[in-house]
Amino acid sequence: MRAGCSDGREKVINLYKRKEKQLSSLSSVLEAKNQNEVSVETISFHIPDDLSDFLKQTGGASGPIGDENYIDLYSCLQILEYNRAYAVSEFLPGYLLIGTVNDDALVIDQKSNYYVVPFIPMSEQACVKVAEGVEDLLDYLTSHSMFE
Repeated sequence: MRAGCSDGREKVINLYKRKEKQLSSLSSVLEAKNQNEVSVETISFHIPDDLSDFLKQTGGASGPIGDENYIDLYSCLQILEYNRAYAVSEFLPGYLLIGTVNDDALVIDQKSNYYVVPFIPMSEQACVKVAEGVEDLLDYLTSHSMFE
């Protein structure tokens, strides 16, 4: 190796490392920006107006509800990601995963009905209808234990 080549190589490596850090930071910023850019309109499923309004106002929400339940209503980005990851269209065609209640999936159908279904087996036969709207869902979860 010629003299000076190793110095040049080290400079390139150091430059690459600095750029890699910058790209990593940029990637985080872009992820956050993309999460904000994913909207209800991006989801190719009929989202009921009350859920659409809720998602636009809150970006999703999670926390305890009632005495024994915990709900996690996904953000639009999470809805897209988790429906793909759990292959919901394959196991539950005509339904959209929008969150979880305790350890079960929370899904809606094309008629805006809300169901709780186990992740395993995720099937239409295992769906339990719990509500016909966001307020109805929240009321139901406030007054009923999903552990019964």
